[in-house]
Amino acid sequence: MSKLHEEIKKYSLLPYRLRVVPEVCTDGSIAYVATNPELPGCMSHGDTNEEAIKHLEEARQIYIADLIERDLPVPMPQVSGTTTMYAVESIVWDLVQVEVPSASEQGLMQSSIPQEVPSFVELGA
Repeated sequence: MSKLHEEIKKYSLLPYRLRVVPEVCTDGSIAYVATNPELPGCMSHGDTNEEAIKHLEEARQIYIADLIERDLPVPMPQVSGTTTMYAVESIVWDLVQVEVPSASEQGLMQSSIPQEVPSFVELGA
């Protein structure tokens, strides 16, 4: 494996935040748009959440490769935890992983947090 491929793999496996939101297409169907907010402009879409996420993994590798090849810095993930956002009608569900320190070890806690979204807010923003 080349040094470039090793570096791309190293960065693409970092815990970037993940946001997935549905968008209504011009034909009325729903497409899911996946983004990594720390990587501006890195996005993908799919017919399902899972497909959008899979395509984003590929897009993230291409995005990171381009930054490395142009000798630009690769943004690092935010360390406050990882958030996956899913929107269903007017409710957004954030799946949050938070590191919880304990006396003997650190563990991960997952929580689902529903949030009301006003109708005037663009979910993809």
